[in-house]
Amino acid sequence: MSQESSPSLALLLKEASIQVAFEASDMEDAIGQLATQLFEAHAPSSSAADFLRSAIKRERLFPTCLGEGIATPHGELEGGGRPVAALGVQGRGLPILGPDGKPVELVVLLGVPSDQREFHVRVLAAIAGGLGQDASLRAELGRCADAAAVLRTLAG
Repeated sequence: MSQESSPSLALLLKEASIQVAFEASDMEDAIGQLATQLFEAHAPSSSAADFLRSAIKRERLFPTCLGEGIATPHGELEGGGRPVAALGVQGRGLPILGPDGKPVELVVLLGVPSDQREFHVRVLAAIAGGLGQDASLRAELGRCADAAAVLRTLAG
């Protein structure tokens, strides 16, 4: 995926990087679980420990709960490569509240190479503008029975 292409969450995911009926006790737990899934599914050349530290550090400094049940924690992938993501879906909500007081239902963990920061901002904007503005899409994702259904739903 080039930096010029339109950001699409579906293109950053693999079935193996999606967890349906996701459970996490707090955002750091969510980030830890999804970071493991991201590295197992996508095998980036970066250090998993460094990525996890960077994502948790960013989350502590700048919480990524956007509201409308969405959180977008992210970390840097050193060493190049392509942007990747992992997704945790919980239709009834996690014990993590967004700024609007709604429980988080979708946690999108982004791994973006350090040389692609502009693309990273565009992906975050696309998630906020797409999922954030489409309540029916968020509800449909919450009803998906498996990762394949999530990918089909996101691909539209």
